[in-house]
Amino acid sequence: MKLREMAHVISELFRSEQDKLPYGANIIDELHAGENAHSRILRMLLQYSGGGKYPVYQSFINLIKKNSNDSIPDDIDCYNPIFVNEEGRIDLLIKEYSCPQKFAIIVENKVCGATDQYQQIQRYIEKAESDNVDVSRIFVIYLTKDGTKDISDYSLTEKARKKLGITEENSGRFIRLDYVNHILPWLQNDVYPIMPIKEDILISSIRLYIDYLNGICGKREGEKQIYNMIETKMKEELNIKTVEDFVQLYKDVDEFYKDVSNMMIKEAGEILDVHLFNPLEVFLKEQYTDIDFTITDKGNDILHFWFDILISKWNKTKIRFTYDGSGSYYGVCHKDINQAKVDTVVIEKLKESFPGGKSTIWWPWYQMLKLKFVASDSTDIWMSVSEETLYNSVKEWLVNILERTEFLDM
Repeated sequence: MKLREMAHVISELFRSEQDKLPYGANIIDELHAGENAHSRILRMLLQYSGGGKYPVYQSFINLIKKNSNDSIPDDIDCYNPIFVNEEGRIDLLIKEYSCPQKFAIIVENKVCGATDQYQQIQRYIEKAESDNVDVSRIFVIYLTKDGTKDISDYSLTEKARKKLGITEENSGRFIRLDYVNHILPWLQNDVYPIMPIKEDILISSIRLYIDYLNGICGKREGEKQIYNMIETKMKEELNIKTVEDFVQLYKDVDEFYKDVSNMMIKEAGEILDVHLFNPLEVFLKEQYTDIDFTITDKGNDILHFWFDILISKWNKTKIRFTYDGSGSYYGVCHKDINQAKVDTVVIEKLKESFPGGKSTIWWPWYQMLKLKFVASDSTDIWMSVSEETLYNSVKEWLVNILERTEFLDM
């Protein structure tokens, strides 16, 4: 049977069986939550307090210690925590700065499989260091869906590894957690049971979130039965009878997935060239004849893409655009991340020119792009790119940046 025909049979089976299930509407399912939303939910739970105590946060610390290979000292505990999302682009930053020896816990959330960004973990460590936290008191949690996603050297650089005390034998202060094996059981067994009866809204929220996580992790009881039916159907259609058959199928599918992924990445790159980069270069050359532009560091995977715009007269900075699972960002960043930081004069002038933006160590100014196209957790993004809705949005913010930086020494 051809692959597409079998996929159609399986999807029809899934839909028909799902229609037989009770109406299990969960509003979170309809929000299509990305990493940012999951990080905000985690922050909301951790910051719950009663009687001056943080029972959920305390339980979370215990969870971290249990899975840290004894890399967390005993004095890492609940003191007077501050929980923030998206400070310095960090998904969740826990600051314990009023204790005898301050420390920071950085949570990098990859539950939706967002692509690792360039020197991401290194930049986050440096952000905590800029708050005068000793590097030996900085802990990074890499939080994935099921533990199968590995972090890339592109993000966890050699410099970051040294800062976190990572060796071939020891993971140091880099802690891997995932939703399937850690967060979901923790919510079900540790957090939900300790909620006071009076916190009825919080209890309802936790129940919804547990159900939602069971859904994305394939653990809802009714759906598990459907998956079992699908498994049986696939065995019949593919004539799978022995373990050798399974092994061969796995190898074939793995090779097929790699081929399709490579094709998709190539096709997506061509779509970007035709419907974004090429028309953008024409627009810039026609509208800004006195400025020398170069679109560089262009790249994409199956779902995400990124690029920089170098302006020859800008000696310190460049324009950057990144589109990943946590959202879409654009702004002004360092021209060379390995050089000294952009001076404070440039940063302050950028803040004056863009009062609504944000600033981090490597991004003197940036902000979220209010998208007019589909979310980045779907391959439908490439259809939106081909319709040139992205191109029109990029033109808008690019004109805005150039107008507001015309008189700045960048």
